[in-house]
Amino acid sequence: MTRRVAFIDGSGQTAVCNCVVLAGIVYEGPASYVYAFGDYVDALRRRYGIAGELKWRELWRRGGAAAAEELEKLFETAWVSLHYRGQASLAEALWSLMRRLRAHLYVVDDGLVNPRAFPRTISRPSHKVPGIQLADVLAGYHRRAACGRSGGT
Repeated sequence: MTRRVAFIDGSGQTAVCNCVVLAGIVYEGPASYVYAFGDYVDALRRRYGIAGELKWRELWRRGGAAAAEELEKLFETAWVSLHYRGQASLAEALWSLMRRLRAHLYVVDDGLVNPRAFPRTISRPSHKVPGIQLADVLAGYHRRAACGRSGGT
């Protein structure tokens, strides 16, 4: 059975008046969300010499900004930036992103939002879910452009 799963992560501190970017990437296929993008993430880690979790800040330090551009060419992605004013502004941006990604299931990084507030949404730790790691790369990349910072989360 083919399912659409969207992985979502954010970059930026959720403190009032900060620029935050939420980004997502869609997997469409038969694999469980736990394994989706696993081989791709492993290949990126090898290519850039990253041990452990694939994170934007590590990829950026190793000159891997082109990896984010590659993701956008190969997969369906979307992102939104927001001026963080509180959880309501974050929720509004997440709703906007979810409408653009249209998936059967949304997997968000732990601590980003309360998944119970959003239909078909679960939260998982990014170090265990390759799709969330790719969403982190996209969020950091776009935060750098949208906010003028390295997007170090």
